[in-house]
Amino acid sequence: MAGRWKKNVWKGPPRTTTKSYFERWAQNLFLGIDDSNVTKIQKTVMVQHNGGYQNEFLFAERKPATIAIWDVLQHDGRDEEETKFSA
Repeated sequence: MAGRWKKNVWKGPPRTTTKSYFERWAQNLFLGIDDSNVTKIQKTVMVQHNGGYQNEFLFAERKPATIAIWDVLQHDGRDEEETKFSA
């Protein structure tokens, strides 16, 4: 899946095609984080709009977890976010 920006014009497959590849890649990265001694979370945070889709963020920390950080990541009050959490 090759593509690039050239003079502010996308040269490559349609962005709708690359979106599904990105989402699958982010999900597989999340699943690939070893669960044995880790707290991890995958969040969808809308930072790209108007056709942007790279809004998946992965956070992971070896235990013992820093509770204050994970509380904020889980409960920051935005309705537009989707969270997958594994402690």
